[in-house]
Amino acid sequence: MVLAAVMVSGAALPGCGSSEKPKDNGIPSMPDYMQAYRKNDFRKALELASKAHRDEPEGVKRDRAAAVAGDSARWLGRNAEAERWVSPLLSSSDETVSGWANSTLGMIEKERGQHRQAADHLLAAAGKLRGSESASSWMYAGDALAAQGRKDEARQAYLSGLKEVPASNPQLKGMLDQRLGQEAPTSDGGGRYTIQVGAYSSRDRAQAAADRLRGNLAGTSLGSPRIVQVSSKGKILYTVRVGMFATREQAASGAKRLGTDATATLRTGE
Repeated sequence: MVLAAVMVSGAALPGCGSSEKPKDNGIPSMPDYMQAYRKNDFRKALELASKAHRDEPEGVKRDRAAAVAGDSARWLGRNAEAERWVSPLLSSSDETVSGWANSTLGMIEKERGQHRQAADHLLAAAGKLRGSESASSWMYAGDALAAQGRKDEARQAYLSGLKEVPASNPQLKGMLDQRLGQEAPTSDGGGRYTIQVGAYSSRDRAQAAADRLRGNLAGTSLGSPRIVQVSSKGKILYTVRVGMFATREQAASGAKRLGTDATATLRTGE
């Protein structure tokens, strides 16, 4: 579930739809709520998953619908509703469902700054899920551990994530490498200007935005996104920036290529 935070096209939840009756071509059908979730249409995913949950009898299919409803609610900022959906699933006998529920709850707690609880739930998710889902849970568990000052445990979590991430997901591997300090730093070159893509009151929100941005930077020369703490009108903000440029015009040109609300700005605070 947590993979939606690190894939531009949305998460591919393991096992969802795998027990559906196959189509004539032998390819398993995917529930409509899962199709909406993968397209990042979380409002529609929540609506459809809620309906599926009402219609399905007790069992794994019903629990999977609840898990998708819960994570969709989280993405919509409806955390209390998300918790109501996933809390009953934490001890599900189906490890995948339990893993999804633990990852959703862990991400909510991480955003709230409840890093100890977040680490516990995300570590539980990492042990139950497989592939990219496990790797991303290890990664965000590492972030929660690092926020507590538990640097050695955080590093071990990142290394565990690297062991799980499949070769087909270089974006996630790059995020783990960055946390481990294994990526080559972006060359400064004395550039006074940069591209700023957002400013957040929470470092966790800034990190999530930086993680999502990485997918848009593939194939560019802008380097990795970075988080820079600044002070604005007496408040601390965490800005997400990318690239370093000699002139504002060069930064503005790069911002336009990103196709976001990115703007050219001076590299204050760096």
